[in-house]
Amino acid sequence: QIVIEENACFLSNFSFNNYIIWDDIKNKKSQLLENEIIKAFVDGTSLNNKKSDVESLNDEDTIPEEVAAPLSADSSQLKAIIKANEGESFILDGPPGTGKSQTIVNMIVNALYHNKTVLFVAEKMAALDVVYKRLKDIGLDTFALELHSNKSNKRSFLNQLDKALKFS
Repeated sequence: QIVIEENACFLSNFSFNNYIIWDDIKNKKSQLLENEIIKAFVDGTSLNNKKSDVESLNDEDTIPEEVAAPLSADSSQLKAIIKANEGESFILDGPPGTGKSQTIVNMIVNALYHNKTVLFVAEKMAALDVVYKRLKDIGLDTFALELHSNKSNKRSFLNQLDKALKFS
């Protein structure tokens, strides 16, 4: 019998906020994996077959009277805006410079137009900044509550919320 003794010490900075997220994911793993998009991310598989949902709209379906899209959008972007408004889940994928953030802003504006609530989450701060800037450029930054940075605090959140409620 071999006995290995090892003295080890691990020192790191641990963010309590991140722990809560990971613990929540760990505890709800089976429930989360029921969602086909999350399952595809975990498995590393493609959802190419799901892209057909957005592409399945007919051209006459892409110009509805009730779509609010203040930024220019081509037919595929309009299809994505419509599907998002219908509650469809899909992955908006494409290389840089193909109009993803523009489409996301149009989706957010269209959702607001239809009295819906939107939670936009991005892994990268740059993505949040681009979408926020585009919303600001069209005068809708009032509806964007900044909660992602260490600059955000209870007072600024309440002020932003008050401003948004007074706007509507």
